[in-house]
Amino acid sequence: MTNKPYTLLVALDFSELSDRALHEAFAQASQRASAEVHIVSALPMIGDALSVYGALDEKPFLHETLQKLRAHAEQELENFRLANPGASLSFPMISHAIVDAPAHAIV
Repeated sequence: MTNKPYTLLVALDFSELSDRALHEAFAQASQRASAEVHIVSALPMIGDALSVYGALDEKPFLHETLQKLRAHAEQELENFRLANPGASLSFPMISHAIVDAPAHAIV
């Protein structure tokens, strides 16, 4: 029998409320032996970089967004560590940037 990880999914839009959700996921993950925190950010299909008919060149846009997402998540994990010095932070964080409507990206 394989032990599946305890998976937490947090949708991040860089708001204060999504940061609170992220901290709660960190708290939950720090209490589990095999937890993973997945962070998803949805990118709407509008603007110059992306169109309704598909991406003109979405790779650079997605790469930049993933870098921003990872940096933000690392900073929030550091903030959590400082606020909770005894917490176990051995869980992996996996970042996902998806070009879609937020509701679809989260599902």
